[in-house]
Amino acid sequence: MNESLQFLLKHGYTVLFLAVFAEQVGLPIPAVPLLLAMGVLVGGGQLDLVPAFLIALTASLLSDTICMAGGLWGAGFCVQQPARARGAARLAAW
Repeated sequence: MNESLQFLLKHGYTVLFLAVFAEQVGLPIPAVPLLLAMGVLVGGGQLDLVPAFLIALTASLLSDTICMAGGLWGAGFCVQQPARARGAARLAAW
């Protein structure tokens, strides 16, 4: 536990960006536990609120923009992969 805390203190912003970006793109990586851990670290004064918020916001907006651009240009990875996981084929057949 101590090593993971030290890792988050040292690389927290990078891990936050990567986790939020990966989740928004559709990879099965949960960002909510990491967001809660970052909130605890921000609340304890070990990390700053503004950079953490801006990094999570940037990762989310960047991944959404990339997925939207991919959908416009025909590379619908962000749309097809999560839709298959949710069973969208059954909804389309309905």
